Amino acid sequence: MGTEPVEEILPGNWGKGSNLLELLKDFENLMNECVNYGTHIYKWINVSFENEKDYPIAIILLVRHLLEVSLSIANLTRDSLIDPAKIQLRSLFETFLLIKYLTEKDFKKRSYAYLTTHYIKRKKLHEKFNPKTEVGKQFKSEMQGTILKDLKVHEEFDLDQASKNLEHLLNKREGFKEAYQEYNRIKKEYGKTHSSMTFFSLYSEIMNLESLSKDLNLHEHYELIFRDASKKVHASDVITGYLSSDSSGQNYIRSLKDPTDAQYVTFFTILYLKITFELLIKKFRQDKSVHYMVWFKENIETKFNQLAEEELISIDV
Repeated sequence: MGTEPVEEILPGNWGKGSNLLELLKDFENLMNECVNYGTHIYKWINVSFENEKDYPIAIILLVRHLLEVSLSIANLTRDSLIDPAKIQLRSLFETFLLIKYLTEKDFKKRSYAYLTTHYIKRKKLHEKFNPKTEVGKQFKSEMQGTILKDLKVHEEFDLDQASKNLEHLLNKREGFKEAYQEYNRIKKEYGKTHSSMTFFSLYSEIMNLESLSKDLNLHEHYELIFRDASKKVHASDVITGYLSSDSSGQNYIRSLKDPTDAQYVTFFTILYLKITFELLIKKFRQDKSVHYMVWFKENIETKFNQLAEEELISIDV
């Protein structure tokens, strides 16, 4: 038969007898419609780069990530799991920032910077898991006496050869070589390590995501979306948003699946998808501009404006 939840913590009749379930389903459908259109943009970008190699994979996979994260937000919103949806919204915002930075200028150079920093970190990981290297021996030693002591890590791979392959890629292949030289220059000049350096640190003075948000004139979004959700990700603030007060001033802890901020999450999800779609079409497929504008006007615009201007969810406590 299973276990019934504590009613005031996880209400068994959650959403029944109101239009709340229908409204959350509408939010999900709206976000899913954006993702559905995004799959066409994803395909158009793939086609536009079919004769190129290496560097386009950065933007292609960032767009893929953007769409899948948006799907997860839609699903979580439908089920009124709004606080977990905010954590995914943080990831969506970060992906949007990276796409905006890549497409702003020097697209090819920045794309190689993105891939180069990825492969540098990959190479470091190979070395850490390789019991033949000094860092690998240290890592194996640290696992002794823990539940991971018998863990076999990447035994099916030739880690020596994998590291050599990446070393060759970084030092010899066009695009990667230049970015790797820039990485080593910054590392030497500023004493940065592979773990603290980001791809947008290459060829710029930008050293962290907050600085990037300022450079792109989106710092207020960073404070509102990223910093707030980061506190939940790291459990450094489980008070704000969970502890509330009613109209009489009485404090209470919100129940699980509280839908209060569903409209906020839906609005910003669609906003970041909208801006990203417009950036991608302008940069790569201007021939699809009219197609996009017609789709947005017919399927999204009215409901998006409603999300921005009206209070659709009102929770009485």
